[in-house]
Amino acid sequence: MDDTDRHKHSDAHPAELTPTEARQGSSRSMTLRVLVIGTLLVVFAGFAIGMMFYGPADNQPLTQSAPPVVKK
Repeated sequence: MDDTDRHKHSDAHPAELTPTEARQGSSRSMTLRVLVIGTLLVVFAGFAIGMMFYGPADNQPLTQSAPPVVKK
């Protein structure tokens, strides 16, 4: 088999790819899946961090307000 035919393969002669060629072959569906999962993880992490800082603070003591000022 010569170099020009190396991508035409059969069961007797399977394709031989260099590591660089093998890394370049990602499908679009996998790229979309990685994008969607990564976006969901970022949203979840942002929500969790936001709830830690801005969520209701049930363990905080109640503060007393100042008594009203009565003008005469």
